[in-house]
Amino acid sequence: MAAKIYSGIDGIEPPKFDFSNYNHKDYTEKYEKYVDQLKEECKKISNDPDVGEIISFPVADGKAQYMLLSVKPLQFIHLHNVDGYHEEMVELLTVKKTRELVQKARAIKEMFSKKS
Repeated sequence: MAAKIYSGIDGIEPPKFDFSNYNHKDYTEKYEKYVDQLKEECKKISNDPDVGEIISFPVADGKAQYMLLSVKPLQFIHLHNVDGYHEEMVELLTVKKTRELVQKARAIKEMFSKKS
């Protein structure tokens, strides 16, 4: 069965990116708050340890990002960040592959969060 992709959660709106007045710091802070709110809501829906985690796929000059909403059934929230890139094949992911991608994302995050 194909994974279901949602554009968000009602009541939690993604920040709008203003291409005419690029303020990276302001947008980044708003986007991080948006992601934190989504993760908090996902954790209310499921106690699975991977729910609320983000997986990414390289696309063009950016990446397509999806937050794991639930495992049974497999559901994601598409994270609209700047360009809002999508990954065509995300709907074909399995729970096993999703868990692998979550573990990779955690390892990369941990690797880059360590201070030398």
